[in-house]
Amino acid sequence: ASSGAAAGNSALLSARLGDQASLGGGPQADALSTAAGLNAPLSQPPVNPSSPRSGGARSTSSSDFRAGAPMASMSVPQNPAGVRAPSSLSSQPFLSRQPNPYADVPSLYDLYAQYSKRAPYLQRFGLDVFRNGSGNFEQLPMDLPAGPDYVLGSGDGLSIDLWGGISERLRRVVDREGKISLPEVGNVQVAGRTLGDVQQMVQSAMRTQLRNIQVDVSLTRLRTIRVYVVGDVQNPGAYDVSSLSTPLNALLAAGGPTDGGSLRLIKHSREQKVIENVDIYDLLLHGVHASTQRLESGDTILVPPLGPVITVQGMVRRPAIYELNGEKDLAQVLELAGGVLSTGNLSHIDVERLVAHQSRTMIAVDLPQDGKTTSAANLESIPIQDGDRINISPIISFADKTVYLDGHVSRPGKYAYTDGMKVSDLIKSYKDLLPEPYEAHAEVIRLKAPDYTPQVIAFNLGDAMKGGDQDMALQPLDTVRVFGRFDFQDAPVVTVTGAVREPGDHVTNGATYLRDAIFLAGNTTGDAQMDDVQIFRMQGGQLRVLSANLTQALAGDEKENILLEPKDRVFVHNSLTHSDPPQVTVEGEVQRPGTYPLGSGMTAAELVRVAGGLQRSAYTAEADLTQYMVEHGQKIVADHQEVPIARALSGDPDTDVRLHDGDVLTIRQLSGWKDRGATIAVSGEVAHPGSYGIQPGEHLSSVLARAGGLLPGAYPYGTILQRMQVRELEELNHSQLVRQVQQEGVGLKAVDDPISKESAVLQWKSTLEKLQNTPPTGRLIIHMSSNVRSWANTPADIEVRAGDTLYIPRKPNFVMVDGAVYNPTAVTFKPGKNVGWYLRQAGGPSNVANKRATFVVRADGSVIGGGSAGLFSGGVEDAQLQAGDTVVVPDKAYGGGLTWRNTLQAAQIVSAAGIAIQVARGF
Repeated sequence: ASSGAAAGNSALLSARLGDQASLGGGPQADALSTAAGLNAPLSQPPVNPSSPRSGGARSTSSSDFRAGAPMASMSVPQNPAGVRAPSSLSSQPFLSRQPNPYADVPSLYDLYAQYSKRAPYLQRFGLDVFRNGSGNFEQLPMDLPAGPDYVLGSGDGLSIDLWGGISERLRRVVDREGKISLPEVGNVQVAGRTLGDVQQMVQSAMRTQLRNIQVDVSLTRLRTIRVYVVGDVQNPGAYDVSSLSTPLNALLAAGGPTDGGSLRLIKHSREQKVIENVDIYDLLLHGVHASTQRLESGDTILVPPLGPVITVQGMVRRPAIYELNGEKDLAQVLELAGGVLSTGNLSHIDVERLVAHQSRTMIAVDLPQDGKTTSAANLESIPIQDGDRINISPIISFADKTVYLDGHVSRPGKYAYTDGMKVSDLIKSYKDLLPEPYEAHAEVIRLKAPDYTPQVIAFNLGDAMKGGDQDMALQPLDTVRVFGRFDFQDAPVVTVTGAVREPGDHVTNGATYLRDAIFLAGNTTGDAQMDDVQIFRMQGGQLRVLSANLTQALAGDEKENILLEPKDRVFVHNSLTHSDPPQVTVEGEVQRPGTYPLGSGMTAAELVRVAGGLQRSAYTAEADLTQYMVEHGQKIVADHQEVPIARALSGDPDTDVRLHDGDVLTIRQLSGWKDRGATIAVSGEVAHPGSYGIQPGEHLSSVLARAGGLLPGAYPYGTILQRMQVRELEELNHSQLVRQVQQEGVGLKAVDDPISKESAVLQWKSTLEKLQNTPPTGRLIIHMSSNVRSWANTPADIEVRAGDTLYIPRKPNFVMVDGAVYNPTAVTFKPGKNVGWYLRQAGGPSNVANKRATFVVRADGSVIGGGSAGLFSGGVEDAQLQAGDTVVVPDKAYGGGLTWRNTLQAAQIVSAAGIAIQVARGF
């Protein structure tokens, strides 16, 4: 039974001790000295365990303890709600770097290290086994294998296998009287006997009835017993547990002790007698003991109140709050905490002691050192008491017997210091240095006692390595810094620019000559000037310019192939033949007009062929040639001549002209070439609508005659003639007007009055939208009537152009009234009626109308009216209207100044004119 109980406790502990593994020895405990000691990487210090953002901390319950809280002998305060307790790996003080004004001094980098100021949050040792647990208590195996010494009782299930004379398996359950029934034998009393004894007894009983029979008896089900867990536990009460259970099983089932419950003196009682005292610390620190008693039905587990406690923090393996159970001295307490880390200082221990019911006091314990360790006797001589807080401080964070090597060396870092050590002992040969060290100057940075103020001592590195006078003696914490040659000299870089393939800065490979620099830059380009190259060099604050023959330098001539120095600038010129070659220009009717290099002996005919030949529009009889010559070296004189280019191209002798630098050859265009293929589109109320070719100087009356004349229903007053050139001009003005409206919107949005601001912005948006949706039309205002003869060959008979479109609408029978009137609509045309009459037919101007700005867009495209304050002067109410006219009453301007009002009126007129054309096309 004891082996089964031990197996049960082991299974429970292995499942429950998730985080508790770090509380013991082994590799994890050994890692603590690295995590909290001197060898931890300090450029990224550990997360402060006191921070609520600590990533490695886990949630705690109300049973966690804060290291800095006061503690009475029988009460343990709880952590504040929401405080996260750190794991054991983050419970020691951590080392962090502090701001260092001398960031380049390695020795000071080690000295500017500080242990954390705040003590980490500690929790009560052992409680996390019950608080955190494994989370699957219901799945833990309670029916564990039982050995032959297991004592049977009522409720146990048995499997009895028979073989030999017969082969059979019997399943029996021990009844309330402690018996089982066997075939041919009857009832057998088994309760109170061990499993091994029952097997022998059953086999003996069966052999009295059967020959050669063998019997094996095993447990199929463990009986359930009821025990009682009381005292300071989370959930006191009665619990049904397996018959193999121990007090630890029952305590786990009850949720463990409360914050004020003991872990060291748990009483296991049976029949009003205490049969054992269970110390959970023994289970956690030393493993499960085989002597642990099994539970029996009716047993009681009592958790008494918490006993004396002590806090151990600092450089120990398991910083925590411990309950005492007979521990009297410091050695025993440190053993509970897993011992002191190698980075802990045992020569001085701080103890914060609680004087019961009175106050707290600090006690400094200075222990004598026996060699490198403190004897156990010294620790045993220090008594401890309830409420003590013991702090083991870390040792200093740096090694004082150290020198540092830094800079232009192969192996920078820390080195051991020995008495009488010199620079030559640290740097033994050039193998310890990087290539090209600067021998004339090196430094020793010495930390001057007692406050470690750095001071720089310069010395000659070359002399020191030879053992000369500069081989100075070193002191602990010295930093020897070596420099490279190019820390004090210009880098081996030369600059090559100009006519090379890869101009720019180039790093040299040792001694570099002019030839080497040219090839570093990828060699010269094809247009480089090879007889001259310049080298710019700074010497003594003066700029020197050296010249050389590049061709000879590239050939290896010792005189011309100059040795370069760092920072020299080499400039390779472009050849004048390539940088400014002679050119001639051909313009006009050739395939590719432009400027071309002047070839040797190039003629006018050859230039035309280079430019792709003549176009069909070329005037081939003569070409214009302008030649430029220098007169007496003082001025340029131009001369013009005609070249019979067609004959020259055909090879007629004495017709071609030899060209010179700067000549311009112009191939003229045939007269009237652009008018070839010119058309005008005629549509609407004509006899034969369509596109008609036109000749230069043809007039509108001629086009109408060719289209068959006007139909009877035509309305020549509303004729729309659109021209591309006019549309292009209108697009420029339209874009400018749109930008002006957009700019005015910024000022309207700055109006203080919210109501006025909203109205002004809405009006601005509406105006901008209408303007953007009304593209330019390119309409020309013309005046024509149905009697073509009356205006033919008069100024009204305008000349048509290529791309014109002519639309003759049908005569309408209405006048449009639009804008700020009560009923914008089309009003039936009444001859002789004026604007005022039509406005009244549409209900008259509304209360938001700008009456003085009323204007009329005539059917012929002209605009009248607009108000004295607007773009036009005079009123329009008395003006008589024609069919197809449009009356527009604009809105008043909301907000803004005079500029906005004028801009708004112009935008309204442009929009109305565009709408009028759309209406006219629907007559």
